[in-house]
Amino acid sequence: MSAEQLNENELLGSILQNDSSDDEPMNYANSLLVQTQDSIIENSFERNYFDSFNKSFERMSIGSAGSPISPYQQISNSFDAHSYSTRDNSIIYKGEDHGQKRPGYMSPGHSRIPHKSNYNQNWQPIVDVNDDIKLTQDIDNMCGNQMLSRKVQKIFEQGRPDQKELIFNKIERSCFQFSKDVFGNYLVQRVFEKGSHNQQQRLFNKLKPHFYDLAKNNFGCRVIQKIIECIQYDESLQNQLLQYIQPQTKSLIYDQYGNYVLLKALETLQPQKLAFILKPIEETLHYMCSQTYGCKIIFKILEVFPLEYTETILQKAVANNKLYSQEFGNYILQFALSQMKHIDLISNFIYHNIEALCMNKYASNTVEKFVDIANAQQFEILTALFIQPPQQPLFLNLATNPFGNYVAKKYLLICDPLIVAPLLKMLDHRCLAYIKKSEYGQRVYALLEKLTTTA
Repeated sequence: MSAEQLNENELLGSILQNDSSDDEPMNYANSLLVQTQDSIIENSFERNYFDSFNKSFERMSIGSAGSPISPYQQISNSFDAHSYSTRDNSIIYKGEDHGQKRPGYMSPGHSRIPHKSNYNQNWQPIVDVNDDIKLTQDIDNMCGNQMLSRKVQKIFEQGRPDQKELIFNKIERSCFQFSKDVFGNYLVQRVFEKGSHNQQQRLFNKLKPHFYDLAKNNFGCRVIQKIIECIQYDESLQNQLLQYIQPQTKSLIYDQYGNYVLLKALETLQPQKLAFILKPIEETLHYMCSQTYGCKIIFKILEVFPLEYTETILQKAVANNKLYSQEFGNYILQFALSQMKHIDLISNFIYHNIEALCMNKYASNTVEKFVDIANAQQFEILTALFIQPPQQPLFLNLATNPFGNYVAKKYLLICDPLIVAPLLKMLDHRCLAYIKKSEYGQRVYALLEKLTTTA
């Protein structure tokens, strides 16, 4: 037998001899291998979990300048009993084994959300705008962009002081253009709302030469209205604003956006500062009575100024029959009735147009107001009108009309039973049944039934 064969036999015998003694270490090693594979799976899951954390958390490090999910990390492949028991799941950072668990690691079965103590105590949420360059780009691209406009507004309201100053400086340079933009005007308004007094003053001075142009612009008029709100306690700024508006009052009255500015001034500022508006209103009254916002301006003037200042305006307005069917014009007539002014003029027009007025959505409000303040003589005239003609009484038409039924109910609730008696006598069972079946006449029927029972 050769020497090589002898060595092979000796080696084989040695292995067979030690086979039984090596079973336990091999089993233990296999067990460690399985556990290590499980650990690698656990670590892989955790790595995917921690990848989902925001960048601020990823910058945190333990014992290394790299992130906890550093590419240099390696799971220890030591299988000796001592290493596995004392350095469970140890991590090698850049080749150095620090013998500690990965930040946020918890054993299987526990929550995988990192404990609060592992966070950097000075960590702050990432700001929507990470740097001044990005914020500057957002402001430059904001015109016509609703999302960017809202974003910049929120930063100006809740952001850091340096961000607010950056936004203001950009807005100040192009405030006229932003004020006329569909979304940029909201940011200018927000500056007047949330900015410092110094910022408000600077922006006011910047926009001052453009007050008239902005007042006639569909978006700029909103900025002027916001300015009026913000300066209502600043006499100096009020006077400066009115100096630019006063010479252009008549032009603003005729403008569909300028009258918004005049209305806001009447609602916000002291009346004595706006006395200059009365003369142009008198001169353009016929036009204003035909416009919805013109009627609102007239009504607001009647509210805020003493009657001695507005008597001419009220007299001319009441004489304009277009007010009865205007959405806000009827408020002017109701105001005149409540002040017991020009009642004869209004009542005569109502008597001659009773049916048409009662069946109009807006004019019926004026008739209802007239019924509310009418005296006994006026009620008798109304009763005589309601029972004509005998074949189809006017009251029957009013009681079943969507708007006229309100006049009929007001009449039955207020009128003296002795005055309403001729009406009750004329309404037979056929008429009452017709009213009862009507969609709008059921409340009227209930009142008629109650009056009939009382009589």
